[in-house]
Amino acid sequence: MAHVLVKFSVESYAKWRPMFNANESFRAQAGCQSAQVFRDGNNPFEILVLFEWDELENARKFSTSPELKAAMEESGVKGEAQFNFLHEV
Repeated sequence: MAHVLVKFSVESYAKWRPMFNANESFRAQAGCQSAQVFRDGNNPFEILVLFEWDELENARKFSTSPELKAAMEESGVKGEAQFNFLHEV
């Protein structure tokens, strides 16, 4: 399994979370197996999501898709998200 850790800021967690949840099937169609969401303990507007993917290449493709960019903008993600593509060892 491949993992992706994504870090970003949101305008409002209350706005972002329902939209993130609503896009679960969109992520699953691209190969996402699961997601764990975390909020920074010192800054509630900083979000980290640890995704599990079927293939790292599918995760890379998804991370650059115009659909993802549009969904992130619509849900209130501020600035650029930081994507870390990980191999479990």
